[in-house]
Amino acid sequence: MKTIFLALSLFFLTDGAFSQDTQHSFIMKVHLKDAVKEDTLILRLVDEWTLRKSSEIRSAMDHSGIFKFHINTNRSRGYWDIKLLRYNPLTRLREERTVTSLFSWEENDDILLHLSNTPEMVGISSKYLFEGNGSAKYQLRADLFDNESLRAPYLKEFKSCSFTSDMIYIQEVNPFIKVRVDMLNNKKNELSETAYSILKKDIEYSSPESFSEMADYYMQRMKSNEDFIDLCKINYFNSTKAIFPVTQDYGFLHSMLAIKKAQKKIFTDIRMTYYPESNVLNRYYDYIKVNTSGEARERLLIHYFNNYKKSEHIDSLLQDAGSFFQTREGIAELNKLKSPYPPSVGMGYSFIDSEGKKMNLDDLKGKVILIDVYNPGCAPCVRLYKNVISKVKTKFAQNPNFVIVSLSVERKNDIWQKTLKTGLYTSFSSNTINVFTGEIGKNHPFILQNNIVSNPSVILIDASGKTLYINNEILFDYRKLVTLLQTLI
Repeated sequence: MKTIFLALSLFFLTDGAFSQDTQHSFIMKVHLKDAVKEDTLILRLVDEWTLRKSSEIRSAMDHSGIFKFHINTNRSRGYWDIKLLRYNPLTRLREERTVTSLFSWEENDDILLHLSNTPEMVGISSKYLFEGNGSAKYQLRADLFDNESLRAPYLKEFKSCSFTSDMIYIQEVNPFIKVRVDMLNNKKNELSETAYSILKKDIEYSSPESFSEMADYYMQRMKSNEDFIDLCKINYFNSTKAIFPVTQDYGFLHSMLAIKKAQKKIFTDIRMTYYPESNVLNRYYDYIKVNTSGEARERLLIHYFNNYKKSEHIDSLLQDAGSFFQTREGIAELNKLKSPYPPSVGMGYSFIDSEGKKMNLDDLKGKVILIDVYNPGCAPCVRLYKNVISKVKTKFAQNPNFVIVSLSVERKNDIWQKTLKTGLYTSFSSNTINVFTGEIGKNHPFILQNNIVSNPSVILIDASGKTLYINNEILFDYRKLVTLLQTLI
């Protein structure tokens, strides 16, 4: 009998959402159509406060053809999705792909999922059949959001959204919203109050799908006349008040989709408020603090702190947030952000250099280390290297106490080698070490522990081996970074 393999890998140690002091649990069993015995399924948990992957559990197929997961956590709800890790004889690599959408779980769920998946270049093409305790909400979510045949007729008739040339939002009633709400209400008696509330908000906030993108498009085409811009701002805010509102409704607070859509709307509001100013991300904290309240404000700020470049004033912002955070969970999440970064030097991390040799990060202790994490095809990574990293490299080229580690999360060596030759992401120099994570890619322990979920990402480590900053805005600004490095080297 093949032993079931379960391995829990923390995506970042400061999360604390999955501690040894567990209080809640749920069980997931998966029957994957056309699975082979070498397959591994990875159940990834998403924390509902940070809205980030918080941990993953791996399972091999047992003798009955089932992948089993038993999850213990001190959360009573959250989200999960599943990835398939399968060996490809053509590339001779274990390749992974996401095979489910995100689903919301509750404690004591005990689910059997019959899953079939068709590989796609873009998106997920899967069919689901759920059985067991709590299965109704899963099946309904799949029917509501993954049934293309149900959705297709309405897409032909409905335009997501548009604006007039003077920024008046053209509101259209999406008929598919009513269809979804009716489907939900017909199943209400089969759902918990929590599941019903979250699904209802997911539906309400699913449209308009491209609001922020369309608003940005029209915003950039506003005439430069100051009076006209003022008129556009008035029109925009008067016509979009009802779009993705921030509320204290239970469903809103626990709907991942609602929080994300509200956040994007807020960013758009800020860009419009300060247009034509371009760099407005640093205004987000003050805007949220003034314009929202209660637990909704706490969740939006925790999501912001965890998912965007950190302000150079992050310590004072966290201190200020502590003066008005009131919920037990919100305060706990805030305190995690105040904790020191996990160590990188002294942990035994190793990477592969361009000659195929192992490079140990611990060997660099005694130097100030700037780690630039990138992946091929990442346009922001190219811009960061051109505008910041390459200039820093030249500025400190003669300083033996400083080194840049250019780290690619590309899994295939041949693609990475081609990337090196382009000179777009890095270069060969005396103060640069070019390495990549190898076959495990983004699942490298260094990437997971430091919670690197987007690229480019930048980490600064001082000569003692202490991690000083991860994705702080200072690291993305050439002048500020140079000033900081001059105090460290």
